[in-house]
Amino acid sequence: MGLQSKGMGFVDRALLAALGLLILITAGVVFGLYLPQKGIHLLRGQQGYTIGPRCGILPNGQLDDLIPDEDSCRNLCRANCESYSLGYVSSSLREAEGGCNACDCRCR
Repeated sequence: MGLQSKGMGFVDRALLAALGLLILITAGVVFGLYLPQKGIHLLRGQQGYTIGPRCGILPNGQLDDLIPDEDSCRNLCRANCESYSLGYVSSSLREAEGGCNACDCRCR
């Protein structure tokens, strides 16, 4: 009875340590897996992500490439970087044979 009243017991400390470990693991999963998939890398200076491939269907049934050239890619990347309150660094158009190009973007 005297040992119990002096503070936290062994079981209480073990439960507190397990809870702390669970919180650290959860934070590690969020920062390590979820955020990089969303294009947010907290520990790097630059962030990279890919937009596309993007196509639209014209009324005649043909595919229309929504990222037709390097200028369109650059403008799309700039707009996306700004939407995350980041500065534009670079862009690179990845052309596909049948259309539907993709765009690789870098922000800081």
